Amino acid sequence: MPRKLVYLLALLAVGYFWMHLGWENHDGLSFPDQHSANFMVNAFKCSRVLAQAQDAVLQGLTEGSVAGMPRFPRTQDYPPLVFLLSGLVMNVFGTDIQVARLTQVLLVAGLIMVMGRIGWQLAGWRGAILLSLGIATSVWPAQFTRIYSMAPGQMFILAVCLTLLLDSQGLTRRNACVAIGVAFGVGMLVKYSVLILALPAVLVIALPRLFRSFPSVLALLMVLFQIAMVVLFAWWGMIEVRVSGGLGLWDPLVLAAEALFLLGLLVALVLGRRSEPNSGVGLLLVASTCGLVCSPWYFANMVFWEPLIELQVYSVPIDLEAGTRMFGIFQAQTRSLWVTGSFYWGGVAWLAAGTVLLLTWREKIRVVLPLVAVCVSVVLAHYLLLVADVRYLSTTAPLLVILAFLWAARWRSSFVLCVAFMLVAGILQVAGWKPSVQELAGRAGIEVFPLSREFVGPSDRLEPPGFLFDLAQIPVAESPTFESDVLDEIPPGARTAVIWVDDPPDGSGFLVNLLLERKRAFMARHGLRRRPPEVEFLLLCAWKEIPKGLASSLGLKERPRKLQMQIYHQVLHVEIFPCFPGFDSAALQALVRAQTKG
Repeated sequence: MPRKLVYLLALLAVGYFWMHLGWENHDGLSFPDQHSANFMVNAFKCSRVLAQAQDAVLQGLTEGSVAGMPRFPRTQDYPPLVFLLSGLVMNVFGTDIQVARLTQVLLVAGLIMVMGRIGWQLAGWRGAILLSLGIATSVWPAQFTRIYSMAPGQMFILAVCLTLLLDSQGLTRRNACVAIGVAFGVGMLVKYSVLILALPAVLVIALPRLFRSFPSVLALLMVLFQIAMVVLFAWWGMIEVRVSGGLGLWDPLVLAAEALFLLGLLVALVLGRRSEPNSGVGLLLVASTCGLVCSPWYFANMVFWEPLIELQVYSVPIDLEAGTRMFGIFQAQTRSLWVTGSFYWGGVAWLAAGTVLLLTWREKIRVVLPLVAVCVSVVLAHYLLLVADVRYLSTTAPLLVILAFLWAARWRSSFVLCVAFMLVAGILQVAGWKPSVQELAGRAGIEVFPLSREFVGPSDRLEPPGFLFDLAQIPVAESPTFESDVLDEIPPGARTAVIWVDDPPDGSGFLVNLLLERKRAFMARHGLRRRPPEVEFLLLCAWKEIPKGLASSLGLKERPRKLQMQIYHQVLHVEIFPCFPGFDSAALQALVRAQTKG
């Protein structure tokens, strides 16, 4: 890309970063998505283990022993890469929620740059500006940056794979294919649903030239052999886990999987030297490189494969019962369309018109046609295989931006009008939480509201959101809580107990885990030893206001610090007390239960 265009895209990425910092300055401990808090605990675990590993390495260099090297933490049933990245950044800039979310902003900033490169590959500098600006002003990247999730990482990997696929000339360039395989493998270490994002795109690009030569077909047979062996290894591994309870990184099964992909890589290199460039060899390079990168983690964590398969079968939108199959498909895909329409102001109209106009671009039809096929196939795969929820469909944002806005690079007038619209929409969508922006929108007769208000989750109501029928209603990225962060009131090395006045919500244990992992990470980062488990601070939490006199009846006489914070979609009332010596949190919780029920 031209240097001036790179500088312009970098300036846009910096502007996006600045807008997020402004949001963070007004946000406390807010988790409007039920997964985000659990993800955050994983990030704190990785931060602590990385700090311990750093200390162990330094000890090994000075004393010649690495006996204190910590074990890698289990990041629930999720691949570790996003959490490791957050942990690494927290070890540099401090163990805090805001710092962890900062890594998400860096991924979106990288996504803006990569989307600019895709636009430049397809339609020059106009395409670069349209696609990068479309990502920067879309609701979804901002939404999932603010609530902390793996979606920004998936969006970034998808864009990287797409730009490399365009460079690969139909998977006929060896270095590009290896790079695609590495990106694919890294993406699988971000989240396993990257398989649904990248695989259809790779197959669509490879298909036109896949059967044009014997070496290409031979390489394809090798790919099918790899798939069959992976299925066999997975079946064998699940049986082994039931017998032995788990697998290690150096287990023969893990090594056999690495040998399988290494063999495929060698076969691809031999076939590539003895024949003309072809898509079959390129596909084998992609599959083998991807497997080499990600298979050690997947086969060493075989214990999660079986529940993952069961969960996918259970949550797939298509109802497999014969009597309700067609109704299930219609219901799920209708909701998927509603969710897709939230990625941008007037999203469904932009997608429909943009796709048609893109296909009528005769000068670019040879490039545009496979690109549209990639975008549509990946989106349809999401519609059919993933729950119709914003959390899952948001990863297709780069593809939706291409379909909706790339056509405008065709004419100067459409480009100028589209950019002007994006700038206005971007102010509303990315900065819609600002009271000044909301006031200006209100004067213009426009209502802005947080996206999470309309899309709670897979079990949400099935009627379409109001903004689909009223363009004066605009979904924007999550608003800050405008409350002090509870973590600002508690020293990071202090042990804190959480007492629930009323019934805690489902999954409320994350708050205890969050405070515990924050303390552990702080002590590990600063090389502090574990102190006696003395509770130093108490959090009284209630969904309704805490009854007056409850604190004094419990012997908590000091004036508390009162806060409110958003947990999922409810407001939690919190009172923070310093604790007296000999504090017993279990006994106090029992006493609170007895008093509130009485």
